[in-house]
Amino acid sequence: MRKKVIVDVRDLFLDVSVNLGFIKKGSLIERIFRFLESKALQKADAVTLVTPKIRHQLVEEYGINPAKCYVVPNGVDLETFKCDKSKRKLQMVYAGYFGHAQDFDTFLKGYALLRENERVPLILAGGGETLEDVLKNVEKLGISKWIKYVGMLSRKDVVKLLCSSSIGVAPIKVDESLKYAIPSKIYEYLACGLPFIGVGVGEIEKIAEESRAGCVGKTPEEVAECIMKLLNSNLEKLKVRALRYVTRFSRESSAKKFLIVLNSLRGET
Repeated sequence: MRKKVIVDVRDLFLDVSVNLGFIKKGSLIERIFRFLESKALQKADAVTLVTPKIRHQLVEEYGINPAKCYVVPNGVDLETFKCDKSKRKLQMVYAGYFGHAQDFDTFLKGYALLRENERVPLILAGGGETLEDVLKNVEKLGISKWIKYVGMLSRKDVVKLLCSSSIGVAPIKVDESLKYAIPSKIYEYLACGLPFIGVGVGEIEKIAEESRAGCVGKTPEEVAECIMKLLNSNLEKLKVRALRYVTRFSRESSAKKFLIVLNSLRGET
């Protein structure tokens, strides 16, 4: 008897690689990968995806049956990303990967638009291929006085950093191929009671609107407005909203949704 197959789609790497110029559109490489991707999705008994936008794109691109597509969102371990009553500093934080999909150029230009007396410290942690460019841009924009890079941190130290901060940062490039993306760090920010400032379009805007604990801009001017909006908000109130909203994205909740998919394939209710 043929085994049932589930294809789990976390990212649309091929679309992003083409749109960002890493793979030439219409090239042999793209056609080969499109063929393999199409075959895998068509043959699958079920397809799990992390956002509704990915389901829409795959159904449109490959004509797969939407009835076999299930949204199982990324989750966060609410026990790991949990803060005690320790005092928070008025500072922003980015803890994650520095890659080509992250739009620090727009975010930093927005930060630089603020008057000096409006700025709060920004702590950067993590690594990646664009980190050096980000740090050079900080110097170029003349904002190094307020921005500190603390290197790679352990998971425990990331949680400690988040719990000692007030606002999280999540910049994603404003690109059609990234409309589906919700950075997993947003769930970590929310679990630690941090409202977030994002750059991007699509699902990241939706989560900001739904949670009422985020603000997303597409231009440096809009980012500057988002920073001021959050700094002038009641951060304690935003913390309550963040913690309330993120409970639906617990790892336990995601596991239960995935179990429903498994049981449906096994013929169980």
